[in-house]
Amino acid sequence: MADFLAKHPDATITVYPKQYALKEKEYILFFEAKKKHYLMTHHKSAESFGKADSVEVDKMSIKNPLFGQFLDKQLKDSMLFTIQAKCNRFVGSTIVNTKFEQLCRERANAFMAEFRKKGVDKQIKIAKGENVIPYNGFSFYQIDYNGEFPEALIKAYRKMNDLNEEAPRKKFEKARKNNKSPQ
Repeated sequence: MADFLAKHPDATITVYPKQYALKEKEYILFFEAKKKHYLMTHHKSAESFGKADSVEVDKMSIKNPLFGQFLDKQLKDSMLFTIQAKCNRFVGSTIVNTKFEQLCRERANAFMAEFRKKGVDKQIKIAKGENVIPYNGFSFYQIDYNGEFPEALIKAYRKMNDLNEEAPRKKFEKARKNNKSPQ
């Protein structure tokens, strides 16, 4: 895309972030609660929290009985029934929202890096993010191209559709049989 925009300075694209905010905030919430638990139980400071610690926290299950007992001891509220509610009270929504905004900024910067490198970032407009529940469970960018499609792209698109209409696996059936390992 960056190469195409460099060759066509009049072309623009609009990027629409489609974020699975609910799931991402939940993951951030659980990670931050486990991190806080880890720091307190291992008598560490936030500054000394490193990559190895991060991996250990990430691997920790939220269903770990010790983690649940720790939350109960910290909160002392019998009206909190779910781990999520307990973590939310323990961590707070401000931290989760801040981390989520940071994630969105870093994702946009990573997306724009190649465009900036090619000097075509002015041809890209990023719209405000929209919260969705994506079909595959992952946040994504919807990209709209504003302009006339080049003939080479239309040709490639038609070829791709033709291949989708065929059953190309048939012609490779013999090769697949030869590749199977003996049992």
